Amino acid sequence: MFSLVPAVGILVISFTDIRSLPYLATHWIGLANYQTFFSSAQLGYNMSALRNTFVFAIAVTVFQNLLALLIAVLLNQRLKGRNLARAVVFLPTILGVTVIGLIFSLIFNPSAGPAARVWAAFGTSSAFFGDPKLAMTLVIVVQVWSGIGVAVVIYLAGLQAIPSELYEVANIDGATAWQRLRFVTIPLLAPSVTANTLLCIIGSLQSYQLIYVLTGPINPATRSSAWRSSRKVSAERRAGPSSRRATPRRSRSSSSSSWRSCRSPPWHTSADGRRRYDHGSRRRAGRPAVSRRPSTPKPPTSDTGATSRSPSCRTC
Repeated sequence: MFSLVPAVGILVISFTDIRSLPYLATHWIGLANYQTFFSSAQLGYNMSALRNTFVFAIAVTVFQNLLALLIAVLLNQRLKGRNLARAVVFLPTILGVTVIGLIFSLIFNPSAGPAARVWAAFGTSSAFFGDPKLAMTLVIVVQVWSGIGVAVVIYLAGLQAIPSELYEVANIDGATAWQRLRFVTIPLLAPSVTANTLLCIIGSLQSYQLIYVLTGPINPATRSSAWRSSRKVSAERRAGPSSRRATPRRSRSSSSSSWRSCRSPPWHTSADGRRRYDHGSRRRAGRPAVSRRPSTPKPPTSDTGATSRSPSCRTC
């Protein structure tokens, strides 16, 4: 039920023109989205993004689960320093995507990185994340390294829940280490395998931040469907402020009087030539009047402080 309802909801939404901007009406458009997706102008780009997404998700899911299971089996043994080893394995999980991307960008720097020096020792060079043939492989390696900590913890929890008596019985029967792993450990780890597989698939299908930090937006070999969706959302949000409003803005011409009453106070010119505020307009509009101390007009004075003469006098 929890998986059927979201799937049906996404299928229904695909027949509408829903957008990432809030307060916009949604309309039923039928197969218009599918026609745009499979159009000649977008088909090549979309199919390349889908292919990269499926390759990335399958490779990360398979390699991450295999390596995590092997590491968990080793760390479940009574070895010296296993707590430190567990902490080191889990360390990449607490790092952010940007930090991980910057670390591996420095490692695989084509001009002065450690990987470039190793390549130079063999008399060759590579652009690494800028190479279309090598970029996807490196991104998969980084993704597996960054997410293997959570998978190891889940497998360790599953291994510690297996009764030790089963391994003792298998030893008495003469089972080898591979037989114990195959016939005892893996069958009892089915819930852990399911959880890790689902987490890997969901995380890989949604992952685009690490791809963007490592390879940027210009490498077609690593473009995924999640990256294309994020680019479309960003383009919609940069479309303009008018597209984010559900209701049109009120023009000044339609309500000029109310606009003037809200934007500018009702000033008027008194008989003595001074601009005064009309307190009655605020009372008529239902707003409290602004109390102001009445000002007494002062007679104009000259620089010497005496009363100035009339404008008809020409001697001053």
